[in-house]
Amino acid sequence: MEDVTGLRVVFQRLVDAFNANDLDALVASVHEGIVQTGAFSPTAVDGKVAFKKVYQSFFSDYDNVTFTPINPHFRVNTSTGVSWGHFALSVKPKGAPMQIPVGCYTLTFTKTDQEWLVVAAHFSWLPENT
Repeated sequence: MEDVTGLRVVFQRLVDAFNANDLDALVASVHEGIVQTGAFSPTAVDGKVAFKKVYQSFFSDYDNVTFTPINPHFRVNTSTGVSWGHFALSVKPKGAPMQIPVGCYTLTFTKTDQEWLVVAAHFSWLPENT
């Protein structure tokens, strides 16, 4: 149970960093070999450097972004942790009205040196948002 609690804490830090547009804290939460697919990039994001570029560009396109997890779930199996659920993404593009698409996510974490880091991430929009 202690590992699940730790995973929840790291997940919340990740959400807080995203919502604060804190690129350094967001990047610090991912593994060097992060692979991300889905809604935030048209191609797979492979590695920490590419991850940073994607989110640097993403944050620069919006006046405001807020990721709100909906009913997040967590599971730990030794040094692997998973979080999955739905999310609402409130985004205010520069010069455009606020949008709030809804999607689902899966984050896979690995525990290295007593620290959880995201090693794989997938975000998808729900059909009504496509």
